[in-house]
Amino acid sequence: MNKLFIVLTLIITSAILISCATTKATTVEIQFEYPPHIDLSTVQTITVVIPPAEWGVKGRYVYLEKYITQALADGIRKAKIYEYIPFAEGVNADIQITWRLIDVTTDDEDEEREEHGKKNKVTYTTRTVTVKIEYSFFDPINNEVLRVINSESSASETFKKNKSYLLDILFDTSSRETIKQEEKIAIAAVKKFSGQMNTELVPRERTEKRSIMEDQKNDPRLTEAKSLVRKKKYPEALNLYKNIYEETGGVAAGYNTALLLEANGQFADALALLKDLNNRIEQSGKNRLYTIEVEIRNLEKYINESKILEAYKR
Repeated sequence: MNKLFIVLTLIITSAILISCATTKATTVEIQFEYPPHIDLSTVQTITVVIPPAEWGVKGRYVYLEKYITQALADGIRKAKIYEYIPFAEGVNADIQITWRLIDVTTDDEDEEREEHGKKNKVTYTTRTVTVKIEYSFFDPINNEVLRVINSESSASETFKKNKSYLLDILFDTSSRETIKQEEKIAIAAVKKFSGQMNTELVPRERTEKRSIMEDQKNDPRLTEAKSLVRKKKYPEALNLYKNIYEETGGVAAGYNTALLLEANGQFADALALLKDLNNRIEQSGKNRLYTIEVEIRNLEKYINESKILEAYKR
């Protein structure tokens, strides 16, 4: 009985796996170009303000102040859109970036390794330092904070465990060597902030996937269109789905036509088609499809953001 149960279980599991493999969703890849997270399309110059006394870095992390300021300045330079102006009294930049240090944490992870020619295993420590900061984009003309960003960055280094490490723990002290090591890793983490600023300052491209809508109608053209999508022959698939939709008015054909219009960069046409399709469904008395409504909202948002993007390109 137990053997029969195991065999039946294996058969059912195999059937499910085969079914999942054959019903894998067919997707359309769409290229989107997004504006920066913050609209600085009218900005020409940016400066990084050294933190005031109440925000300034104090204690053992005071050495990070110049590195954080430098990393943010480097992020502006890397964007190659704005002119960076070094901060000084009386400097008139369109935007000021102010920042403060939130936290610095250190985490050690030990690992024993065998080394050639040695009987005992050697302990290695991977030390990770994470630096958290908050920085703001401030418009000095309108006395307005445009955006506040919390950002963190980590860096790691692996080294042989110091023989005196146990004594450091027992007596709650840190050797100068350990402090130097932490400082070195923290500086490496801070330098990464310049690259992270790209999402705030520079337009970005992203490939997104959308699943085509399945249609249960026994139309060989639908099978052919799906095959064209899988082969990434989008122009041919677009023409075929468009013809099917114009002839039959099928919801799946209409939705898939819209997705392929997006893949072709015709976002306004895709939005108009989806809205028309949504209205037809509503007028027919059927329930509106959540998938279509979500895509309409996404496209409306994207088209509005594209106006900001055009300002950057100009």
